[in-house]
Amino acid sequence: MHRGSHPVTSEHLFSNALRELSSYINNKQKKQLIVMVHPAGNNSGTRDLPVRITQEVEASLNLLSGRHFKVMRFDPIFRYQLGLARLPVIPVIYVSGAITRFDKDLEKRASDRELNLLLGGGKWKTGLDFNFERELSYSSVSTVFSLVDMRTGIIVPRMSRANTVQVYTLKARNEAGFAIYGNGAGMEGRLKMNQGLHQGVKNLIDYSLLQLFGSYFNFPYWQSLAGTTDQDVLTSLAKQFSSLNHRRQVLTVQQLLRFAFPHGLRSPDGRRFIRVKANGVIDAEASIFLQFYCREHGLAYDPYSLEPVYKKLLSSYHNSRG
Repeated sequence: MHRGSHPVTSEHLFSNALRELSSYINNKQKKQLIVMVHPAGNNSGTRDLPVRITQEVEASLNLLSGRHFKVMRFDPIFRYQLGLARLPVIPVIYVSGAITRFDKDLEKRASDRELNLLLGGGKWKTGLDFNFERELSYSSVSTVFSLVDMRTGIIVPRMSRANTVQVYTLKARNEAGFAIYGNGAGMEGRLKMNQGLHQGVKNLIDYSLLQLFGSYFNFPYWQSLAGTTDQDVLTSLAKQFSSLNHRRQVLTVQQLLRFAFPHGLRSPDGRRFIRVKANGVIDAEASIFLQFYCREHGLAYDPYSLEPVYKKLLSSYHNSRG
C-alpha cells in the first residue's frame, strides 16, 4: 500500500478517477460493452450497513457510461410488468459482489504511521497528549467484487477484487481518515467527520470498480490516484508495448515523457529549455530526455530497448501529475 499520500477529501477523488477511465473507454475502445449489476447485498449480518448496495454499485458504474460502455439494470419485476420474458439486450458481463465482513468500533493504540495518516502527513500540528489521547477507534468493512461472463457464468480470469476499508476516528478530535487494503493496489486519505462509515463504504465500491474495469481495459488507473501500481495491468500493458514496432514504441515513450516533464528540461549548455517532440524518432531532444530519465531512475540507457523506461514511466506517472 502506498504511504505518504497527500490528505484528500475522497468523495471527488474516486468519481474523478472513474470519469478518467470512462473517457478512455468511450474514446479509445472500439467495441461496445454492456454491463449488468447482479443484486449486491450485505452478507456480514450487521444492521449498521445497508442490506442492499445494488443501487450504489449501479450509480458508481454509471460514471463509466458513454458511447462504448452501457449499464443495464437488473429489474425482472419491471420486465414482467412490460410482458418481457427475456432481456431485450444481453449484457456481455455482469458485476457480482457483496459486503462480506464488518467490524465496528474497534479500539487500539495508534502508531506514529497511523497518526500520520489520520492527521494529514504531519501537515497540521496536532497538540495531542501522547500519553492519553493516542487511541484510535475504527470500523472495518470488507467487500468482494467480480466480473462474470453473462453467457457462461464463468468469472473473467483475474477479474476479482477483495478489499477492506478501515475508517478511523481519533478520540477527542473531530478528525477521521480512511485506508483501503486489498489485492492489486491500495491507497489512503482523509474524510470529513460527517462522511464517516457510509462514505468509506462508497469509497470501497468506487475503488473496487475502478480496479476491476481498469484491469479489464488495461488502463493504468493508479495514475489517477496516489496509489500503488497494479502489477497485473502493468504486465499486460508491457506485453502490448513489446508487440509494437520500434517507431510506435518511441512515440509512446515520448508521449509519456511529455507528461512527466510538462515544463521541459534545461538544455545541456544551460541556455534554454527544451521539450520532447512526439515524432517517433530518437532525435537529439529525445535522447537528452531519455538519458536524464534513465539516470534519475537508475535505468540503463538503451535507445533500442525501451520497455524498462516505459514500465517505469507508467509506474511513476501519477507522481508527476501532482
